[in-house]
Amino acid sequence: MTPDVTHHAAEAFRRIEASALARTPSGQTPTGEAARHVRAWAAIALHCGVDPAVIHPEAPEIMEQRSTWPECRRWLLAEDYCPSRIWAPILTEARERAISRYEAGRTPANLASARKLIAIAEALRSGCGGRHIPPPGLQPAQPERKAA
Repeated sequence: MTPDVTHHAAEAFRRIEASALARTPSGQTPTGEAARHVRAWAAIALHCGVDPAVIHPEAPEIMEQRSTWPECRRWLLAEDYCPSRIWAPILTEARERAISRYEAGRTPANLASARKLIAIAEALRSGCGGRHIPPPGLQPAQPERKAA
């Protein structure tokens, strides 16, 4: 993951989390749709290489306690927050909204927002229908070719 994508994902997570907290009564955890979006963006951020401590102070400790290959721990933690089948459509929708905002009002801010979400989606390979991201070292099965 590039540092820019990691930064964009951390920025998006913080913005979504702050928005959800602002809409919930003081001292309460976001629930319902707000919580779903926070968890989705937490997973997206983790997949983009954001420090797990940004997501939750105890996340690095939880990640280290995993009894699996170290390179898969981040992926598993991200999928625990929100499976890719849920976060991928959320990311795709956010990207499409940002592109539509830019097309409706071609401002530098709208362009920057669209570019950031496009970069995140492309980095996660979820730009085309939200394909599942396998853990490091595992590749999706390739369909067998038929002999000619």
